[in-house]
Amino acid sequence: MIEIKIRDKKLIKMFEVYKDINGLKTNTAVLRQLLNEEDKVINLEKKIEILQEKINLLNFKHKKNPY
Repeated sequence: MIEIKIRDKKLIKMFEVYKDINGLKTNTAVLRQLLNEEDKVINLEKKIEILQEKINLLNFKHKKNPY
């Protein structure tokens, strides 16, 4: 088990507010949810990157052979 001590008062307050808003009981739950959200963002960024590559390929094909 990893134990993280938070001493920054602003960060502690942010955790407390985040817990209240999301109905969480512990700082561990807050960290777990934030990490989960980060994973979702990373997955969306990867999907956007793949879509951009597909769009670029379609644009290239269209410029090469317009109709």
